[in-house]
Amino acid sequence: MPGIGGFAGASGTESATLLSKMVQSMCHFSWHVLEAGIGLGRVSLGILNTEPQPVFDSASSSYAVFDGEIYDSHSVRDRLSGLTEIAKDTSQAEILLKGYLAEGASFLNSVQGKFTAAIWVATKKQLVLVNDCFGMKPLYYVHNQKWFGFASEIKALLLTGRVSSTYDPKGIAQFFGFGHYWNNETMYKSIRVLPGGAIVTYDVESDQISVEKYQNYSISPEQFTNRKEALDKVDQVFQSA
Repeated sequence: MPGIGGFAGASGTESATLLSKMVQSMCHFSWHVLEAGIGLGRVSLGILNTEPQPVFDSASSSYAVFDGEIYDSHSVRDRLSGLTEIAKDTSQAEILLKGYLAEGASFLNSVQGKFTAAIWVATKKQLVLVNDCFGMKPLYYVHNQKWFGFASEIKALLLTGRVSSTYDPKGIAQFFGFGHYWNNETMYKSIRVLPGGAIVTYDVESDQISVEKYQNYSISPEQFTNRKEALDKVDQVFQSA
């Protein structure tokens, strides 16, 4: 499965070796494309988002890796053109990077897609993980002794040697009972999964992480006079979606 991986906290030779090991562990076929930068890497199919990654923002020295697709990327790019310098041939990864740097969490509310991304915000020395509003692509993370790691596959975190492999019975029960995890638990006590519509921020200087939901759903019941009116509304909403 294509995906992304990386960390903040390691240094020197260890950094390059560790990143290479993590990314290679997620490469399941000879035709998968591997890319690695400064603490961030990805595995891709080599079909969508073929532009090199990580992508960089020269103005802020920030960079990002991205996996997935922004469905309305052209309209998002056009809207951002009034806020920041962005070219017509800008990749989806760069659109997400520039959009987040310009608008923060509010930018993600305006994006429709299926994606995960990791952004190094150089000015704040923060590593930020984001996903789409439904969390359709898994992204796992670990915070352990001034080290923060993430990956699209759990095994990429386990092989770093920095992660406890102690099982979490609650996470195991969730997976085998429902086929997926609830909230942010996994089958390992030390590994969390990014909830849908969420942002995880790791601050290097304070060694603290925060989890913020940028997408919250509320139900506003509508009153219908009859069954046909209700079914017509359902049909209208599905067509719009």
